[in-house]
Amino acid sequence: MSQTKILDIKIDKITTEEVLEKIKGFLLSDKNSPPDKRGWGFRNAEDKSQHHIITLNPEMVVEARKNDYFKKIINEASLVVADSNLIPSSAPTIFK
Repeated sequence: MSQTKILDIKIDKITTEEVLEKIKGFLLSDKNSPPDKRGWGFRNAEDKSQHHIITLNPEMVVEARKNDYFKKIINEASLVVADSNLIPSSAPTIFK
């Protein structure tokens, strides 16, 4: 999975199918839990492997430019995807 940065904020370059596979992997990351009928594992209280998924929108990009702590939270997330075509389509304009 590759990443790009827009205004120093990371965004994962990933297809919808890859997002679903990645999330499935997150759900199955607890090796101590048996999968249910759907193939998903259940987390227990001792499991420390948590994942943070962000669907980034333009308002969040604006806030992250002003708020370093918010930017840090975004950049440390397990998965950051754009919630619309607005962010990826604006990237060439930002870097002109």
